[in-house]
Amino acid sequence: MLLNAYNSWWRRGLRLPAGDDVPAGTARLAAVRDRIARRRRNRLAALAAVGAVMLAALAGYVAAQWPR
Repeated sequence: MLLNAYNSWWRRGLRLPAGDDVPAGTARLAAVRDRIARRRRNRLAALAAVGAVMLAALAGYVAAQWPR
């Protein structure tokens, strides 16, 4: 159920324009590839941010335990 709610949330931003504004052929394919690449970059950026936070937390813990 949670997965369905998540999928419906992020798919709202992926809707194509209605009517004559829909790109055709290679333009549509390029737009889809651009969205895929953008999502991949966003995922990697989020992963890097989580890694940086975890590394900072680990460094803080080690610094607190370091003998004086």
